[in-house]
Amino acid sequence: LFMLFKQSRQGHVTSITPENPQERGCQLSIIFDKPVRMMFSALSSYGVVCDMREPDVIRLAPCPLYNTFHEVYKVVDMLVKLNAMTQEELAALMSPSS
Repeated sequence: LFMLFKQSRQGHVTSITPENPQERGCQLSIIFDKPVRMMFSALSSYGVVCDMREPDVIRLAPCPLYNTFHEVYKVVDMLVKLNAMTQEELAALMSPSS
């Protein structure tokens, strides 16, 4: 997850997870330039199980025993697409009429 995220990072996204594999587990903690609740809701609506920590962190923790490479890749692709959206587009995505 960390490698894919780092390679495809676009926009204002920051990882606060240590880069050194010896200093981290499987969890990736990221900060977006958009409201964390909005990003969390969008990810959750697509079935991504993640954790939100106020004020601005989303944590993802894929487990090799349960998650495939393809699933992890899809989540990174989704993160890139959601981060490219404006706040208005994200809000429209989350509206009941969509």
